[in-house]
Amino acid sequence: MENAVFEDRAKYKYLIFLLGGETYGTPLLNVREVIENKEAKPVPNSDVAFEGVINLRGDVIGVVDLRKILKVEPRQSLSILVFESEMGTLGGIVDRCMSVTEIPESAVDKASSMGKRDGANYLLGIGKTSEGLVTLIDLVQVTKLLNSAGAQRG
Repeated sequence: MENAVFEDRAKYKYLIFLLGGETYGTPLLNVREVIENKEAKPVPNSDVAFEGVINLRGDVIGVVDLRKILKVEPRQSLSILVFESEMGTLGGIVDRCMSVTEIPESAVDKASSMGKRDGANYLLGIGKTSEGLVTLIDLVQVTKLLNSAGAQRG
């Protein structure tokens, strides 16, 4: 019973982070860990948003720049969100992680028509918090935009 209560409360917790000057959040349960940004080893002929690979405690994982995928101007590169995707474990570069915040379902405006690009529906909604509005995204769906971001290569 106690475990069910924890899971119910955890589904409303979001990891809040900055991309450019905007505040974003993603479900905390979808993030395996947050690490300090480290330089990735480039992979030739890869997507423009694919920064390369890093060694994370003996595992080689791909690193994508979430700012490039979402077409946001980067400001800093302080953190990497590590998460599971359809491509395996990935790290997503963000400007800075801020906090873990509970946003109840009643405080989320579902945005069914927004956030759809190239078949990926990455926008979960807009969360209303005491600090302001937070764009809530699904990291797995964001990574589905990689091929379309690659088409932007110059």
